[in-house]
Amino acid sequence: MSALGNKRRLLIFLIIMKLEPICVCDIMKLTGLPQSSVSRALSFLRLVGLVSSERRSGKVCYSLDASHWAIPALKQFLDGFSIDELEIADGFEKSC
Repeated sequence: MSALGNKRRLLIFLIIMKLEPICVCDIMKLTGLPQSSVSRALSFLRLVGLVSSERRSGKVCYSLDASHWAIPALKQFLDGFSIDELEIADGFEKSC
């Protein structure tokens, strides 16, 4: 749970949950965070096994790692929340 205890990592996790697969450039557009912050958060989320990455036509796209034991419970728990920051993801056109 400490992986999602950071506001940036939680927001990025929620964006991935809603729009997976999604590339770093799209996460940057949605959050307004610099590439270094997004990459650092994604590295940590990959390290703990919550997200996985895949190269698609020159871009690295991220998805939730369905093999992680906590993903189904996290998705069910977080789906029940109305999160204002995620309204920006409604109707967003992804690059990948």
